[in-house]
Amino acid sequence: MFSSHIYEAATSGTPPLSATYRGHSVDDVAEQFLAKVGHCVDEGDFTSVLLVDQSVLITDPDNGRVVSSGEGIMREVLYAAFQKTLETSDQWLTTRADSSLSLLSIRSAGFGTFSSGPRQRMIGIGAAMWSLLMIKGLAPYPISVGLLQFLLNDCDFNSLTRDFLSVWHPLVRAVGDSWVEAGPTGDISTPTVRSHLAAYLGLELSSLVGRDQPSHDAIGLELVYRSVVGSEPPSHPDVQATARNFPLPCRNGFTVTRYLRGVVGGSDRFLSNVMASVVGPLALTARLSITAGDDLAQPIAEAMGGESLADMLYDYFTGSGIPCPTLFEEARSQGLFPSVVDLNHITDSKFRSQMWSWAISGSPFLARDSGSIKAGTISLVVLVDDNDALYLGGKPASLRPALLASGTVSFRTCFLEARIPASFLLKAARATYPTTEAPTRRLFIHHRLLCQSLNGIAAHTFS
Repeated sequence: MFSSHIYEAATSGTPPLSATYRGHSVDDVAEQFLAKVGHCVDEGDFTSVLLVDQSVLITDPDNGRVVSSGEGIMREVLYAAFQKTLETSDQWLTTRADSSLSLLSIRSAGFGTFSSGPRQRMIGIGAAMWSLLMIKGLAPYPISVGLLQFLLNDCDFNSLTRDFLSVWHPLVRAVGDSWVEAGPTGDISTPTVRSHLAAYLGLELSSLVGRDQPSHDAIGLELVYRSVVGSEPPSHPDVQATARNFPLPCRNGFTVTRYLRGVVGGSDRFLSNVMASVVGPLALTARLSITAGDDLAQPIAEAMGGESLADMLYDYFTGSGIPCPTLFEEARSQGLFPSVVDLNHITDSKFRSQMWSWAISGSPFLARDSGSIKAGTISLVVLVDDNDALYLGGKPASLRPALLASGTVSFRTCFLEARIPASFLLKAARATYPTTEAPTRRLFIHHRLLCQSLNGIAAHTFS
């Protein structure tokens, strides 16, 4: 795994250490991890969060028994910690080009730089989490890819090449091309160029009359910089706090940026691999592995008029929105969905596939650093009978009837696996619609899959 090479490099020459994070929920452990990252920011040394031997134990609050652990839980903790840093993002991040987040730096009314210890610490923790997430092969979405490239190259503006912008910030590249082609005496009144000048430089066209070539070039460079990175130069304390902690400096001299210089393809290839983790319905369904015995799958297919489990899942993942609004609102009012999920995006085309990925792997992205992913599988779906030995995981046997009756999906994050009870699907397929619960069979099954995906996020009912 790529992350193991990073961890080995970060701890090379230091005494072997280990870390175990223990809590009653992913949220508990995420808070512990952020506290550790904060300590690293204070010390300027991130060795303790880059240990080769790190583990997470989710325990039962009643008896202390371990209910979940493993690599999948570690990924989920990292993503939950990253999400927590976004809760304060309106204080130091803002939406810039291509709807991505980049740095928001503040100046006081007296035109001096606004800076405070707590603010710099908050920014440092957030920037460190971007790197920690990427090391695991997970995209720190929606952070600007251009900002990440800038930081991975030690704030070298030249790393934002035209080819790079063409891939990750095509609108900025188009504006830059228009600006270069216009020259100091050409037409810069196109709507896109005009809007970028106003949004990122605060300039109207009338103030740009009489440019010479050097000033024209300088304005073009600043326009790109402000569109992608932020409004202030690298000397600003906010940018410095970001650049100081993002590389995750360690006591042995390791930094992520220095390490990537020795990797074939450098930051460009690294970012391409990381951002490829953003999952959509087609990517998910193309790499979905389904295991279902004929004795379980055949009755369901017959009741569904020939539609297989693979057909059902494809139909669900390529859909969007809320299938059964009344039922969904009832579930939401009962607090069944985790607060970390932003349901405002439920109509997005990638929402369903990302929620499934989140439940099954620990984040709404492809676990690029997982051995299973390298083998070509994003998600393993297993259709199981009512006596399946792995279905309950570590839960008491007394819960089996209720879980089966509700169609609860057993998500096993360390194995990228979902175990679906065949009996519930068969019952849903054979029901007569409309019912008091749903107008059609298709919508009811979609509703249950959506609810189960959301319920599975950070829940760890199963190990």
